[in-house]
Amino acid sequence: MATTTGDGSGKAASPGGGGGAYDADEHLLSVAEVAARYGTHVDAAHPDASRGLTEAEVPALRAKYGRNAMTPPKKTPEWLLLLRHFANPLLLMLTLACLLTFLVYGVQSPREVENIILASAMAGVIVLLALTSYYQERSAGNVMGE
Repeated sequence: MATTTGDGSGKAASPGGGGGAYDADEHLLSVAEVAARYGTHVDAAHPDASRGLTEAEVPALRAKYGRNAMTPPKKTPEWLLLLRHFANPLLLMLTLACLLTFLVYGVQSPREVENIILASAMAGVIVLLALTSYYQERSAGNVMGE
C-alpha cells in the first residue's frame, strides 16, 4: 500500500522510502505485472497457492522498502484537548458573565461581597464543567480505543 507524500499533490511516496513521489498505478496492473515489477513469487493463475517470501528475502526487502505498517495518526496533546472544552459556547458565555461580575465587584463602591462570591462560584462551575466534559470525552475515547 502506497502512502502519500504529504505535500498535497496526491502523489504517492516512493515505496523505497527515498522520499520522492511516484504515480501509484499498482491498482491498475494485473497480479502478474505487479509480481514482475516487485520481483515476488506470485502465481498469477492461483494466487492462493503462492509461496510468499523466503526467510532470506524478508530482511532484504524490509531494508529496501521498510516495514509494512501504517503510520499511526498524530495524537493531540491532552492539555490542548482540555483547553478545547473551555471554548464551548455555553462556557464562553458563562466566562463572560463571570468576568463582568468580577468587574462589577472591582468598580462598585462600597464593594458587595455577594458579587465576589457569585463570580467565584461561576468560575468554579466553569472549571467543573470543562473538566467533566474532558473526562467524558477521554473515557469515550478509551472505550473506542483512540
